[in-house]
Amino acid sequence: MQEGYPFTGTTMDYFQPGHESVATQAERIACGLLDSIGARLSGGGVPDDKAVHEIRKTCKRMRALLRLLQPALREHAFREADRKVRKLAVRLGQARDQAVMLATIERVAQHYAPVLDAGVFTPVRSWLSQAAEPATLVPEPASLCLTLDDLRCTWAALDLQDAATDTLVRGVTASYRRGRHALRTVQQQPDAEPVHALRRHTKYLFNQLTMLSALDPQAIDPLVELSHDTEEALGEVHDLAVLADAAGHGAMLRDDPLRREVLASLLETRWIRQLSTALRSTTLLYTRKTGQFRSWLAPRLNTA
Repeated sequence: MQEGYPFTGTTMDYFQPGHESVATQAERIACGLLDSIGARLSGGGVPDDKAVHEIRKTCKRMRALLRLLQPALREHAFREADRKVRKLAVRLGQARDQAVMLATIERVAQHYAPVLDAGVFTPVRSWLSQAAEPATLVPEPASLCLTLDDLRCTWAALDLQDAATDTLVRGVTASYRRGRHALRTVQQQPDAEPVHALRRHTKYLFNQLTMLSALDPQAIDPLVELSHDTEEALGEVHDLAVLADAAGHGAMLRDDPLRREVLASLLETRWIRQLSTALRSTTLLYTRKTGQFRSWLAPRLNTA
């Protein structure tokens, strides 16, 4: 679970069995996540790709935490907080997308290396390298800090007094239910957007289970590992779709339609194979019916 724990790298950062209330622990976790983002923006310079990646991962954890607590929140308060977390992540999205596409084309080139010359991918690689300069894609740190301060105020105003163990059970179960529904949609319509939705709900589930794993590590940790492997596999599928869309609509191959068609075909073939692999672990993750999952989970959180 190397990716799961954000600030000190231990489960102590998340929900623990003991004397603290669920509300108190949730506030502590949220403050830790916000402080983690603030620390990466405190240097004053433009965040590099690693910092951008970590900030966006932390935003995803915050959105997962919000969904974990959603049953105890007013709908308007939940939506406002979620919107502001997403706003911060989106402001860094273009820089991260360029870096991800560059890494993805390298993986694709390596995959096809036994049968294709590396020069096939040179125009795309060159375009992405030029477009991935952080200074041109990342907003000014001062502007990002203002967005973060606004988010802090919104989180501080959330009323968590009704948060309890059942809140956590209902929150995780809702993510699991949405993941199962998204899986059925992909099985019926294996397109990029349904796959992205499946990945999103699976990532929420992974982050939520990670936050709760210390309550019953022996039972929950295997599901954390499976959900992590699943969302990683779905992430590779999503990255291929983003690259294929950029290659099909961008200016990089506008004057070379034949190379564009070849690249599109290679990416589509790779996408289909990766999706087939990802769906095997996804089906295993969501094998329980939603009611069965809740019945399995509830007793394991009764120490919260």
